[in-house]
Amino acid sequence: MSTWGRDKGRGDGGRRSTSRAKTTQRQPVTRSTAKTSSMPKSSDDPSGRRGERVGAELRGVVDGRKHDFIGFGLIALGALLGLAVYFGLAGVLGRGIEVAVGWFTGVGRFAVPAALIAIGVAFVRDGKAAAPVRLTIGWVLAAACGLGFAHLINGPDEVSFRHSAVGDAGGWIGAVLTEPLRGLLAVPGAVVVLLALGVCGLLLITQSSLKTLALQSGRGVGRVMKPLGQVARRTMTELSSLGSDQDDVDADRRDGRNDGHGPSGPTGEIDAPGQPGLPPPQLYDGAGDLEDPRRAPRARRRTAATSATPEAGEPAAPGTWRLPPLALLRRLGEQRVNTKEVEARGVVLHESLSQHGVDTSLVGVTVGPTVTRYELELGAGVKVARVTTLHRDIAYAMAASDVRILAPIPGRSAIGIEVPNHTRQVVALGDLMASPEAAVATHPLDVAIGKDIAGKAVFLDLSTTPHLLIAGATGSGKSSALNCILTSLLMRAVPDDVRLILIDPKQVEMGQYNRLPHLLTQPVTDPKKAANALAWAVREMERRYDMLSIAGVRDIVGYNTMFDNGVLVAEPGTAGEPERLPYIVVVVDELNDLMMVAARDVEDSITRIAQKARAVGIHLIVATQRPSVNVITGVIKANIPARVAFAV
Repeated sequence: MSTWGRDKGRGDGGRRSTSRAKTTQRQPVTRSTAKTSSMPKSSDDPSGRRGERVGAELRGVVDGRKHDFIGFGLIALGALLGLAVYFGLAGVLGRGIEVAVGWFTGVGRFAVPAALIAIGVAFVRDGKAAAPVRLTIGWVLAAACGLGFAHLINGPDEVSFRHSAVGDAGGWIGAVLTEPLRGLLAVPGAVVVLLALGVCGLLLITQSSLKTLALQSGRGVGRVMKPLGQVARRTMTELSSLGSDQDDVDADRRDGRNDGHGPSGPTGEIDAPGQPGLPPPQLYDGAGDLEDPRRAPRARRRTAATSATPEAGEPAAPGTWRLPPLALLRRLGEQRVNTKEVEARGVVLHESLSQHGVDTSLVGVTVGPTVTRYELELGAGVKVARVTTLHRDIAYAMAASDVRILAPIPGRSAIGIEVPNHTRQVVALGDLMASPEAAVATHPLDVAIGKDIAGKAVFLDLSTTPHLLIAGATGSGKSSALNCILTSLLMRAVPDDVRLILIDPKQVEMGQYNRLPHLLTQPVTDPKKAANALAWAVREMERRYDMLSIAGVRDIVGYNTMFDNGVLVAEPGTAGEPERLPYIVVVVDELNDLMMVAARDVEDSITRIAQKARAVGIHLIVATQRPSVNVITGVIKANIPARVAFAV
């Protein structure tokens, strides 16, 4: 080897030959060492080399797909066991496997095939489990709980090795686990221990706290019980209706009347049960037949039999109402704000004003759901008018349809420029009703109307408004605002506190409120009958003023306080006991349609209600497309100070 190196070196140069000579001298030593240390048997046993080569090839095939093979094997085993357990189609071997599994797990053998298939699917889909030890312990505890209860319910009072004894209970595992517990702690103690094992298993499987598990279990039970409760209530209602019909037939026969005649009286009075002294809520198809509240007691005395099926149901006794849960409303929570975009638009605004020679400095930004307010301080000697005259230029620079300038911001030495957001946030009613502001608003007439520019919930007290005018073009959101107001009332006030009269000339906006117990009448869709409903509200207003005058109080709050304290007594010569007065909210969805059909009657009634009804607890909510003088007269506008304007 070294001679070859020297010969080669003569032809190529001394330095190169020396280097190569050193290299060639090391190579035999390295090869000899490797051959000696790695495979001493390979040179003597060719079959060993072949076996190792085949093993390496097999490992290369399985490498990276081990979980797929394991998962598929578990799925196949589960399917085979399922054929044996469920259908008896797995032959002699399958029958033997079924007997063995049944001896160990009893009735749990019916769950083993599904469990094997589920584990196999998990292996194929997810690969390696995130926490195999935790999941294994959790499932073992849960299985022990189930098999233990199966043995307690149907197993023998001993540890038996007979398949006939344990095959229909918890198997040998359930017997070995449960019999010592039953001997030491009796059956109640064994139940407690098994429940504890099951709960611990579920906590490990779900990796949740006990509180979260209890809440989720309660929601699951609620989802199951809700449809069952609806079916039960529907069945009870139908049965009670059938019973009421039969009672009416029997009463008619005793009174000498036949089935072909209805209740006596010129208007066919229906005795709708309610609180003493309240005007009976005549639930007809419209409000044209609403009775004079002064004649209501006499009408009740004249009526012999109640209607079998009132259209909106009978009011429950005081104190039995239950408010709807807040979970019915959708909540969105906190929504993310693109702070980079807000800051970039602030820079654009500052540069735009600088280009027009207005020296300003940006001192604050307030981001709301639909509008962002940029707060600017003016430089020394800069007039406010210079900013307000740049209204259109600012809108152009901000690429906005319009901007609003507050010059100055109330209570501050700064100017506010409100710019519409490129992406508007959705304001969910559920978030408003769950806000801290909702907890402070405790009056029955407090309603949620949205969020302010700072993102805080805004509630409006209709008792202090005292009436509300909503205006906006078609599609601007008037009906959505009305629905939010009505939902706020229904979520916070029971029918003993608030009653409603809904007037819907469009016929499609308020049909969903048909069966509310808060309604004094069904939603009025006929404009001519709407005039009668408003006239009834005027008569009720006059009746309430008479009651306040007799009691010597100024408003409905003082009257109800006296009633709650037991101070009110019936006047001599009056029928019935004193009554507690609920608030009445009259909602008119489209006033323009009413004014075109019955302008004089509607205008007179609305004017009188707007002028006088505040003290007796009757409040108006009027929505219209165009609040022009031919729809909303000057007198009506003067008495409706609270106004909401919508813009598309």
